[in-house]
Amino acid sequence: MIFAFRELLNSRKAELAELITAEHGKVFSDAMGEIARGQEVVEFACGMGHLLKGGHSSEVSTGVDVHSRRDPLGSWGHQSL
Repeated sequence: MIFAFRELLNSRKAELAELITAEHGKVFSDAMGEIARGQEVVEFACGMGHLLKGGHSSEVSTGVDVHSRRDPLGSWGHQSL
């Protein structure tokens, strides 16, 4: 869904910039800059799944492999007091 939103944002950025110009009084080039910054945020969100996964590095030292995983806070290893 976020990729579809990204494509919709890209296809209608001039129209969105015109709305920003009308509502906020910015010049068109400034409004296009606002849209570009918004596009960067959406593109970052599209890659969030890759950033949240763990990783594996083999042989970081002799006979040592490193595994990392990301879990939601409180999802394992915590006991109630």
